Amino acid sequence: MDLKRFIKNRLSVVIKKVEPQETLKGLSRDERCSVAHNPSTPLAALQELARDADWGVRYRVALNPSTPPDALQELARDKDADVRRGVAFNPSTPIAALQELAGDKNLYVRYEVARNPNTPREI
Repeated sequence: MDLKRFIKNRLSVVIKKVEPQETLKGLSRDERCSVAHNPSTPLAALQELARDADWGVRYRVALNPSTPPDALQELARDKDADVRRGVAFNPSTPIAALQELAGDKNLYVRYEVARNPNTPREI
């Protein structure tokens, strides 16, 4: 079995687990990033990964169109500008979060807000 298929099979098993906290604890950073990026990841797992200590994991959650609105709202206040930029890019980001990010101190975050198709013109 090649490596890509092995990883894909392992991640599909991880994604289907019921208890995300228990399942996610044993994963490496790369595996958590892959789960965070997958649109089929259960909402509870995405919410857990939105609080991950690693900014790269949170960034991939921010980009995931399946991430719940409340997690995106929380990530819009992340200390890392790349995570906030990911939220601004995500077409599923709630308008309230886009409004908040429109005033971000980081130019790239504001740029992604302007490019987001859901950003109202008045923002």
